[in-house]
Amino acid sequence: MAVPERPRAVRRGYERKFVVAADDGGTLVDALDRLLARDPMADPDGAYAVHSLYFDTPDRAVYRRGAAKLRLRRYGDADTLYLERKAKDARGRVDKVRTAVPAALIARLDRDHDGWDGAWFARLLADDAFAPAQQVSYRRIAWEGEIDRGPVRVTLDRQIRAAAADRIVVPGPLPDGALLAESPVVEMKHEGDFPEALARLADAAG
Repeated sequence: MAVPERPRAVRRGYERKFVVAADDGGTLVDALDRLLARDPMADPDGAYAVHSLYFDTPDRAVYRRGAAKLRLRRYGDADTLYLERKAKDARGRVDKVRTAVPAALIARLDRDHDGWDGAWFARLLADDAFAPAQQVSYRRIAWEGEIDRGPVRVTLDRQIRAAAADRIVVPGPLPDGALLAESPVVEMKHEGDFPEALARLADAAG
């Protein structure tokens, strides 16, 4: 799938994701706190809320064939949304594009394919008949820093809930959504080789 006139802000790297046994979540948090710094943008409790609206095609190209993900992302109750396209190859290398837009402009995704920062995303939705498919909401703890002279970021997501979606909305909390996982989900992002310190944590917790 071609990406028309993508923004220049492209993030590339590798990602590894796994589920942690519920009883081991606290142990992993303690280990990561010793290794890396918490995300400075977190709430006073060290975590923050993430809300997303995911899109898919009529033939479920994302779900069934692993096509690039398109989503709207919102942090907490912010008035800013992030329009994101995220693709991952078989080795786990990620190509991610994101653009920040005011939440008040969300209606333009249905009609305006030119003349604003979200036009590239609106055209992707239209060209491949993407439509809202699912909302997901969770609490995230994040760490970031350098290991082996390379940047890393680790996230741990809890209280992951989901609900079906049939229209474009500003994503928010899902108190009545279905609980997707009883255990935390961890994602480790890095550049180059997988740092040994993270590999040891993943082996112990995964």
